[in-house]
Amino acid sequence: MAAQDNLHSDQFLTVYRGRSHFWDWKEPQTEEDLKGLGMHWTTDLNIARHYASGLNDPEWVDEKTGKSAPEMGGHVLYGRVNKNHVVQPYTDEWNELAKHHAILEPDSGEKEVTLRENAPVQVTGLERVHPGNKEGMWKVNPRQFGGGMGTV
Repeated sequence: MAAQDNLHSDQFLTVYRGRSHFWDWKEPQTEEDLKGLGMHWTTDLNIARHYASGLNDPEWVDEKTGKSAPEMGGHVLYGRVNKNHVVQPYTDEWNELAKHHAILEPDSGEKEVTLRENAPVQVTGLERVHPGNKEGMWKVNPRQFGGGMGTV
């Protein structure tokens, strides 16, 4: 954590984004690689890992390889975002986004955090996730990642 973050750490939220079907996604090399990360994040690492594992979408099949989402696995991005970039549930802004996007209710169990379009996210880590068995356990391959600024 940078020194300036320590001064106002209560202004930042640690978030995770699980992305399935992205096993071959390369570690970002430039900030350009970190654009378009998506608006749906969670505050729960295990929820992000489950989503990245592909176990929530077992019927999806990659056209190129013929592998299912659980066979492909995915990755989890670790991030920090200023709380000012989080869309607050049930506000006019949240209601408008919910008309066009699959925005989950706060009590859905996924602990979803919806980020505003183009919100800056400090990406602090990346881990590859692959399901280890049918019971939903996963194998985690943590990667050291220098981080960078991405956008939603």
